[in-house]
Amino acid sequence: MKAKRIGVDFDGTLADSEFAWRFYLRTKNMFLTQLLSLFAKPKIKKIHTKFVVITSRRKQDAWCTYLWLWLHGFSPKVYFTEVAYLDNPLGSYKAKADLIVSLDLDVYIEDDMKFVDYFLDKYGDKYRVNLFNDLFFIFKKGGKE
Repeated sequence: MKAKRIGVDFDGTLADSEFAWRFYLRTKNMFLTQLLSLFAKPKIKKIHTKFVVITSRRKQDAWCTYLWLWLHGFSPKVYFTEVAYLDNPLGSYKAKADLIVSLDLDVYIEDDMKFVDYFLDKYGDKYRVNLFNDLFFIFKKGGKE
């Protein structure tokens, strides 16, 4: 039996970093935004399997993403297999949805209801969604929850 591939949205789902991104929208200062985001608390304490981190952050800001993961106990050797970057701080629903499908994830965890609606409009024939504790779990159809 093949292991399930699980993906987790970084900002807002894994890290409670909304305050940092509101700062970015006001100032457009990415460096200070990245520093602020290091103080974001984890919203998910532990995931008991390796997962893929998906972020809209730029690849050049990988230092901050990896540092946050390390500071909050998400060691790459134990917890995640890769970090996939959209390379667009303001994100793109289309790019994110296409990335999730291209990564062949069995489960994807997200906090943005508008994104989930977009994703299901585009890929609803292949995926279904469940809501649990304000997080959306998007499952590939045919997979077990």
